[in-house]
This record gives sequence, C-alpha cells and structure tokens, in this order.
Amino acid sequence: MRDINYTKIVFIFLAMIFLSCFLTSCNDDDSKSDKNNSHEGTWYRDADGDGFGDPESTLTQTAQISGYLDSSGDCDDYDATVYPDAPELCDGKDNNCNGTVDENACEPYSQKLYGRISNFNNAKAYITEESYLQLVPYPAYGQMLFTTDTQGRRVYTSDLAVINMPSDGAFVFETFGLIPGQYVIAAQLVEPYDPASKMSPVLASAENQPKIIVIPENGSTSFEVDLGNVILPLPAAVVETQAGPDMPTGISASDGDFEDKIRVTWNASPDITSYEVYRADSFSGQKSMVTSTTATVYDDTSLPCGEDYYYWVKAVNASGSSDLFYSDLGFVRCPLAPGTTGDGNEDPAAEPGDPVEDPENPVNKPVILDAPTGADASDGTFADKIQITWNASPSASSYDVYRCLTCCSTKVKIGSSDTTAYDDFDVVAYQPYVYMAQQSLTQQSYFYWIKANNANGVSEFSEPDTGYIMIKPPPPTGVRASDGQYWDEIHITWALTPTASSYEVYRSDWGSETKTIIGTTSNSIFIDTEVEPSTHLVRTYIYRVKAVNAAGISDFSDSDSGFVYRTLRDPVWVRATNGTLNGCVEIKWVSVTGASKYDIYRAYALDGEKTKIATVNQPTVLYRDSTTTCPTIYYYWVKSVDAKGHTDRTFSLHDIGYCVAE
Repeated sequence: MRDINYTKIVFIFLAMIFLSCFLTSCNDDDSKSDKNNSHEGTWYRDADGDGFGDPESTLTQTAQISGYLDSSGDCDDYDATVYPDAPELCDGKDNNCNGTVDENACEPYSQKLYGRISNFNNAKAYITEESYLQLVPYPAYGQMLFTTDTQGRRVYTSDLAVINMPSDGAFVFETFGLIPGQYVIAAQLVEPYDPASKMSPVLASAENQPKIIVIPENGSTSFEVDLGNVILPLPAAVVETQAGPDMPTGISASDGDFEDKIRVTWNASPDITSYEVYRADSFSGQKSMVTSTTATVYDDTSLPCGEDYYYWVKAVNASGSSDLFYSDLGFVRCPLAPGTTGDGNEDPAAEPGDPVEDPENPVNKPVILDAPTGADASDGTFADKIQITWNASPSASSYDVYRCLTCCSTKVKIGSSDTTAYDDFDVVAYQPYVYMAQQSLTQQSYFYWIKANNANGVSEFSEPDTGYIMIKPPPPTGVRASDGQYWDEIHITWALTPTASSYEVYRSDWGSETKTIIGTTSNSIFIDTEVEPSTHLVRTYIYRVKAVNAAGISDFSDSDSGFVYRTLRDPVWVRATNGTLNGCVEIKWVSVTGASKYDIYRAYALDGEKTKIATVNQPTVLYRDSTTTCPTIYYYWVKSVDAKGHTDRTFSLHDIGYCVAE
C-alpha cells in the first residue's frame, strides 16, 4: 500500500513538470521567468543615432548589439536634434528634453525689414525734424486710416515700430511677432504735398506702387525682408521759367484760306520789342524759327499744299522771351482742277465749244475725298506701340494720323502713311499710383483720327477710336497649392490673367524668404514633382506666381502653402520578445489612430533587406512570428496602413527579437 502511494506521488510530480513546460511553449502566453535567462546589462535603443537611448525601448542581455546604448534619456528617439542637453533651436521642439519648447531660442532674433530711399535727397525738401518712418498695416480692402494734424500733415494710424528719419536714406526696422498680413512703411509728419499732386507720403517702389510687405502665417518666426531701393512719391518738380514778357495769346494759323501761304496771326503782348514765329510739321516735332517780326501777322509762303503745320509765337523784350505754349494748326489750300469751282459745279464762264462734263467720266470734276472709315487702334496688343489701321478712301494718296488724350482736346498730327496702317511708337504705358482699394493696374488710352489726302485736298476727320499700349500684367490671383491630395507631387493653380502670355512659378521653404523659380507655363496650373515623397513628416512649401507678357513681369502673387500626401505615423512603441518564447518571436505595438491595418517587416540586420512577413487588421496590436530560426536575432518594424492603403515610405522605429529552441 505504501509503494502504491509513492508511485502516485512520483507520477503527479512528473505530470506537473510536463504541464509547466507546456504552459511556457510558443502556443501559450509569454510566461517564462527571467530567472531562466541570466542577463547582466540593460541596453537602450538609439534609433536616431544621437548618442542617447530611448528609456522606453530596452534590451536586457550580456552583450551590446548594434543600435543599442547603455545611456538613456532621449525624449524623441526619432529626431537627432532632440536629446538631453542639446542646444535649443527655434524649431517648435523641446530640443534639450527639459519640457520647454524653443526655450530662449527665438528671442535673440527679430523680424528685420531694411531698404534704402533712393530719392532721399529730393525728398529732403519735405522732411522736417518731426518726420519719422513707421510700419503701418495695409488693408486688403478700403483705404488706409489716417488723421490730419493742425499743419495739414497726413499721419497714418499705427501703433507699430517707429524709427527716426535716416540721415542717408538707409533704414532698418527690427520688430518682434508681427501678425500675418500686409504692411507698408509710411513717412509720417512730412511737409504737406501740393494737393494737386494726389500723392500720399508712403514708401513706394520704382514703379510708383506701394511697397507692400507680406508677413507669412508663421510671422513670429525670424526672417528678413530686403525692400531694395524705394522712393517717396513726391509732387512733380516746379520748373522755373526765365523772366520775360507774357506769352502771346490768340495764335491762329489759316486753314486752307490761301493757295500760296499760311497766315499766322496773334494778339499783341504788352512791352515787347519783337515776336519770334516757330513752325513744326507735328505737335511734338522739331520747332524751327521761321521769322522775327514786330508785327502781329506773318505769311508763311513756299509751302506744299494740303500739309499740316503747327505754329508757336514767342514775345521778346530786353528781359528775355516768353515760353512756347499756345499753338495752332494750319495748311495751304490745294488749287482746284481747271474748269471747276470750289463747290464742284461746272464753270459758268465756260465758252461754247468747251468740253462738257461726261457724267460717266468726270475728268473735270474735283476729287472730293471721303473721310476714312473703320479706324481701329490696338488695345494692349503690343508692348512698344499702338497700331492704327483703317479702310482705304477712294482716290486717297496718303493719310495723316492724329492723336490726343481725350475726345475733345486738341488733335495733334503725329505722322503720315502711304498705307492704311500706322505704328505709334511715341506712347508709353501709363500706370498711375495705385491706392489702397485698387488691386489692378490701369493704362492710358489715346484717341486717334485719320484724314485722307491727295493733290486736290484733305478729307474730314474719320470717326475716332481709342487704343493703348500693352502694360506688364498684374500679379495673378487665387493661387492655391494642393494640401496632401497627391502622393508625390503638389498641384498649383491660379486664375488666368487676361494680359499674361505665360507664368513663372516660384517655391520656397516654409518660413524662408528665398524664392526659387521652378518652372514656367502658359496655363493656369503647374505640377511640382520635385518635392520630397510622402511620409508622415512631409515638408510644407510656399508657392507664388508671376504673370509675364511682352511688356514685363508682374510682382509676386499672394502665396499659398502646399504639401504632398501625409501618411500615418508608424507605431511609436514596438516590442519584440528576446528569448522568452520557444520557437517564435512575439511582436507588440501601440495602436495608431486612423490605421486600418498594420504591416510587419523583418530583416537580419538593421540595414538589411526588409521583408513583409504579415499584415494584421486593426485593432490587433500583436503578432507571433513562428517562421524564425532560434536563436537568430531578427529586426522587426511595424508600419501603419491608412484607409487608402498607404504607408510611410521610411522605416524608423524597430526592435530586435529572437526565440529559443524547443
């Protein structure tokens, strides 16, 4: 009986040992005691290579392996600029792991705006000891707010940075934390300008446009803006005239009253000794003095008929001469054909036997010229001229072209043509000062008329048409850059500018003022493929566009930021078992919000070829790798897969694992 009990006890003891071994196998939970493995050291993973390990990612064993250190304390093991006692950078991170972001890193830096007033010497006439420069908000719409002091000086409303008026024109503003938006620099408390000048004392660019300073969305970050050469818009200089008699008035040149001359008359000026008569073949042509006389009439003979001439008169006395200001246009009448009168009827004095006019062949009837029709002046077609065309007039041998700024002012002959076209190169693009609410440039239109000529006379004026020269286009509007819609490219779009023939696209890094042209296009879309591919830490880029045509290149458009597709971050906590399981390695991780599943990769070395060994669906955060060879050490990575099936292109967080043979 005692032998039987002893046998049972031995059997039960052996069964318990077997059960214990079974419970610690690969098919059971990880329950093997660390006492079965003798480890003498704790190692911390250094994923970013900054010399400090992750206190949450450890390995306990005797030998140190690649990627693990005996020092910990790293608060972000995926950023080499973050580790204990690292220099604090102005980058939105806690670089030194002391719990404070950007600690004293951004304070020594300022937002710096600098430039030079290129017309400073001319502006000194309007600058007093009270004058100063100030940074002023520039509204997107409406006028800038201002007040007027007791001396009539305009002062723009602002509580921003102020500096003294520079003695040499060079200025520097240093500010901190300007909110995003638009700003200009105003010259405050300068002497009042002539009201007729319609100028405001703000700093402007060479094109006489306000020099707008754009503070980007990250305006609190340090940056510098070089405004370059700027000007103060000053009234036009007053030209001193030489002292002398009053200018003659009432200047009149005969318009076809004589067949042998143009008679020029004018009103007498007081206290004069003589008059000088000047002539030119166009209003802006070279003036030549044709006579000096004490009379108030002059007959200019030996001129071709039908040609227009302009006349000016100077009054002269011992103190000098008057200016050339008033003028008038005149011409010599061309003689009529023999046997006709001025009204085109047959000569009543014709004798019997004289030729009788044949209605079918009116050889003796004067040619009556019709005014040209179809006058058409180009509207911004050319950058260096306005082209005027018209329909041919019957019997015309040439045409005269006239121009003026308004439909009712004096028409000035600017040239002649033997064809039905004329190119007016003597015009410029006129772009007046743009005020606050005005967002587009304007151009000066000119009125044009045409007269037909032949040997017998000159027609009446044609109907007018207006034209203007091409101007450089305004900056494009509506610039938009795609935000994560595309895997490895950014699409930039904008509204078409009607006067643009092409566009230049510029890119800069977030917070940088360095703009680099990345391409040109004639469309209103550009695809930037030269950007970093998708990761969970994608770079943000800033895009601007310039419009181009034959007249020039616009200023920069407003900016917009864009980035490529942003993937999910891989799990930040990955753990693989180290010899605690028989025949397999168990990998665990922390779930990632938004992940639909996880891909598990394995390699034999940290820099070895990575092979995807499994995919598990969310919310599973555990996988057992039973395809291992024990006790080979493996490297494991877990990657988050988003709803579109994308994963981060980089491999960052990893852990090593190995098993023991059964």
